[in-house]
Amino acid sequence: MARSLACLGDKTTHGEIRSASSTWFEGLKAVAQSGDLAWCEVCKGTFQIIGTVSDWSENQPFVATGDRVMCRCPNHVVIGMARQVVDPIVERQPQRVAAKSAIPSAPIVKTTSVVTPVPPIPVFAKSCLRGDGCTDAGTSGEPHNNFGQMGFYQAIPPSATSSDNINPANNNAVEQRAQAAKRKPVQAEPEAKTPWYKRLLGRDGVAPAAAVPVSTGAGLAALEQAGIQGMRFVGGSLMTAGRWMVGSSPVGAAVMGMMPGTLNEGETDLLDKLRLENIARNGGSAPTRVRFRWVDAGNGRLKAEGYHMSAEGGLDRVPVRKMKLNTFTGNYEFWEDGATGPTILWTPNDPGFKAPPNTGNNDGPIIHTTITVLPMPKADETGGRSTTLPMPEEKDFRDYILIHPLLDLPPLYIYLSKPPVKFLEVELYSDFKGRSREGVYEADHIPSAAAVKAHLKRMYPKLSPGQLEEYAQDVASIVIPKEVHQKISETYGGRNNTDQIERDSRNLRAAADKNLDAIKPALKEHGATDEQIEVARTKLHSLNDGMGLYK
Repeated sequence: MARSLACLGDKTTHGEIRSASSTWFEGLKAVAQSGDLAWCEVCKGTFQIIGTVSDWSENQPFVATGDRVMCRCPNHVVIGMARQVVDPIVERQPQRVAAKSAIPSAPIVKTTSVVTPVPPIPVFAKSCLRGDGCTDAGTSGEPHNNFGQMGFYQAIPPSATSSDNINPANNNAVEQRAQAAKRKPVQAEPEAKTPWYKRLLGRDGVAPAAAVPVSTGAGLAALEQAGIQGMRFVGGSLMTAGRWMVGSSPVGAAVMGMMPGTLNEGETDLLDKLRLENIARNGGSAPTRVRFRWVDAGNGRLKAEGYHMSAEGGLDRVPVRKMKLNTFTGNYEFWEDGATGPTILWTPNDPGFKAPPNTGNNDGPIIHTTITVLPMPKADETGGRSTTLPMPEEKDFRDYILIHPLLDLPPLYIYLSKPPVKFLEVELYSDFKGRSREGVYEADHIPSAAAVKAHLKRMYPKLSPGQLEEYAQDVASIVIPKEVHQKISETYGGRNNTDQIERDSRNLRAAADKNLDAIKPALKEHGATDEQIEVARTKLHSLNDGMGLYK
């Protein structure tokens, strides 16, 4: 029976195909080939597919119905859905010889079976300590430079005078430009005769850009009116040509780390730009052996953390997206899924953003010469054995692999900071991870983490200390001024004594009301209204109830 070829998103017996790197398409979906990955719901990870369609192949055989997913399941196979079909797998059957044949049987010769090595999983980035043919994740700390160069950018606060110096006669033009800056770009490719992009990473041969240039003056005002800020280089060893910008962000809040996929360039186990473009076309993700994120250093400033990512951990995939030209502004833009405006913008021109003079305030990110990339902690590790608890989850990362439409630009891995916290914002405590407190605010558990751990330990005595610590992160919290938390909150530091923890753990809902009532007068002194505080109370209870803490 003929077999259908398999494409990105096609089902398997225990999951689905997560990557398809061939340049052969069924409609808009790329056909998978040997070495691409499928998710296994049983094993909770992504695993390599071994393709068998050798007569339809590029660098690797194509994948079709019946091909094996190399997980731990005994019979995890692909279910191809393409209209393109191939011949079935032909199994050679031994010929039967008549019992009374006069032909003497040949002597039996012992042979050794030849095992074809499984090709490595192609990845976006891996350590230079891993040679060609090896894409294993690291198991010990190593410097980020083993994966590639890195540069760091921070948002420039909007100009204080940009809108004051505009001729009133130009207001209509400014408004039109601001609206154009918000329009989602069309999929227009730049002309090949504009090789200005060769300046990236030190390349020569600059020529004028074909896109409509963004001018200074009214153009800068329009960008700022549209909520777009320039970004300035603040450290690292990688500085690109052109100008990077960021969509609407609190002043100075947006921080971006950037790393090109070029360190081990040329090795066959690295995803090249063509395969990454195919993944981006389908809105897919690519495996990588390192990921980074921004975390609050505890003093209101952000610092970068890096992690080794194994295929078995389930966190080794990064969304791949292609920047598009906005023909109204001349900017190349990347929009996050669900965004109402561009997230990251790039232009070869200088829009005119001016960084303010250094005021001496240490509000920028902490840029270390070396970022130590650490193995992911295991779920049962305790605080004394792991430097990265609580264990990172997918929601803790905000990273992408960006493809620029122009041919000579390498794909760029970027990781963005999350927006800083806001006064009276309510979320699970774990959702505030990686968000700057700006040295002004702190997130207060409502009820206290200690009361929740005491409650969970009584309800589930077999939980380990590491599990209790992890579950205590998923408690509702409210953002309040630092001095209110430290001086007034009844559960801060030594004020949360053993007797109070025990009482609170017996009725977490009542404890949450009591904790919020204790700080309510101070919150009103900082400008909060009764209505705002009660809205926050409702959400606090809703989150805790949703986590099963009130049962």
